[in-house]
Amino acid sequence: YGRYCVSKRLKEEGFEFKYPEIDEAMQALCDAD
Repeated sequence: YGRYCVSKRLKEEGFEFKYPEIDEAMQALCDAD
């Protein structure tokens, strides 16, 4: 539980996360200078 969740409402509205995986998000944060 809680490991992976997607908001049904966001999906229905067509929202897409820029970094859907935590690894990608963390890498982007580390690379941002």
